[in-house]
Amino acid sequence: MEIGNLLESEMISTKEGISALAEVFVSSESSPVVLDELLPLSLQDLKTRVSELDLGLELSAAPLREEIFDRLLDACLEKVVPVRITGILEVMEGGHAFLLQEKDNYRLKSQCPFVPAPLVKSLGLKTGHLVQGFVRPKMEESSCPVLVQIEQVMNGAPEEASRITPFTELVPYYPLERIFLETNPDVEWDNVSMRVVDLVSPIGFGQRGLIVAPPRTGKTVLQQAIARALRVNNPKVHLIVLLVDERPEEVTDFRRQVPDAEVIASTFDESAESHVHAAEIVIEKARRMVESGVRFVELTSLGWDHHNNLREEMEDHCAQIDKPIAGLLADLKRRDMLKDTLIIWAGEFGRTPHGQGGDGRDHNNKGYTTFMAGGGVKGGF
Repeated sequence: MEIGNLLESEMISTKEGISALAEVFVSSESSPVVLDELLPLSLQDLKTRVSELDLGLELSAAPLREEIFDRLLDACLEKVVPVRITGILEVMEGGHAFLLQEKDNYRLKSQCPFVPAPLVKSLGLKTGHLVQGFVRPKMEESSCPVLVQIEQVMNGAPEEASRITPFTELVPYYPLERIFLETNPDVEWDNVSMRVVDLVSPIGFGQRGLIVAPPRTGKTVLQQAIARALRVNNPKVHLIVLLVDERPEEVTDFRRQVPDAEVIASTFDESAESHVHAAEIVIEKARRMVESGVRFVELTSLGWDHHNNLREEMEDHCAQIDKPIAGLLADLKRRDMLKDTLIIWAGEFGRTPHGQGGDGRDHNNKGYTTFMAGGGVKGGF
């Protein structure tokens, strides 16, 4: 994405310059405009909501979404109204970062706020961190808003982000707590299948698994049943559903079936790079959640019928991180079964039986997750 001359701007190259930009809003007594409430709205609803704000905005008859947000940010700066936004951080090679939105399936777009490198470095931020802060409109010759102050990181104080035990230093261990999938007999989904999973292949927090089946035998239906059962039996667990290379109508169906889950999708009409990017952002987010002690489960489904080059990329990525699964995928490929594969996967608990890691520190309530090509269930806490 083109960001103009932001990397050369002296104003955001130092913490002092960034603080000077943020001080404009410090003395404001106005309630902040929350972009998180506006971003998911349809174009017509967005136009109505923005017009109702006491900012004196005059929009054209048929404005674009980007135009509406540009005018909104400019008006907020003029009237000294803070603008708050929350997103998932993606740190780039140059040290700067961008805030990605769940509604955009974590794709990098022109409205993604630019996060200056000094903020990223001073707080020790990583890709996948959930960041909340205040944003200002586009600067001269730039193409995206700029985040000038960070309010929270992973729903906590920003300074705490650098004090958390890194994911790579957590201690993997076997699952210690079971996830039950069987619910009431009168539920809409196939409760018998959930009972069979509980009996034949029980799932626990910190586990990974693999479903291999011929086409049209109900892998997606089984996955939806698992997701809906998880919402009933574990309502406090954060559920992430990653759908890669699937049909758009399947994505819509999943979002309707499990409306309270976080559904991230890169459909078959997207590029292979988009698929890999979505998978990488989700796994990095999962790692940050594990580091912060957030309990979660992830279901991932990957249809590999359309992108042979994606298949090779994902196999290579998997081989670097998880050798047993890489060997299993290689065997499936030799048997021409890879395209019919759905992976249910989980990380490993980051604690030993006594809660002590190899470094002698307490690792209770920590999780360890790994990335696997395909799809599945991933949990950790």
